[in-house]
Amino acid sequence: MKIFTLAYLILAVFFTSCIQSPQKTEAQVTARDKSVTSAVSYSDLFIDSTSMEKFIKQQGLRDSLANKLRSFYNNRNYQCAWFFKEGIAEYATTFYEMCNDYIGYSGDSTLYNPLLQKLYDSVLSGNLKPDDSLAIKTELLFTSQFFR
Repeated sequence: MKIFTLAYLILAVFFTSCIQSPQKTEAQVTARDKSVTSAVSYSDLFIDSTSMEKFIKQQGLRDSLANKLRSFYNNRNYQCAWFFKEGIAEYATTFYEMCNDYIGYSGDSTLYNPLLQKLYDSVLSGNLKPDDSLAIKTELLFTSQFFR
């Protein structure tokens, strides 16, 4: 009798653990850091949070990537990461070339973004100024490329 009770108990525990659905862990969005201002920042360029939300909606980004973007820019109080008043940061060019090198040697073309390529070319040719609305789009495309 003890063996049947023990077997029943083990089976009951096993089946209840199988029935429970796995809980989805949603990535928490970092709170906005309002201590970052133009007086203490390394870049004078900031983007508008509504511009970022519009970008997320237009690009149809997954929730996980959208939350990473929100956290990234909340943590910086929406300070630009890839642009300065003088133009694109040197490390942005390095990052972009590294992405292209990865695409070339791995054959993983899923990372290629033709819109980012077009905007990046505009930046390099001097047709895109840092305070232009397309520069904001380029900024956000660079950051989403970074997280991808």
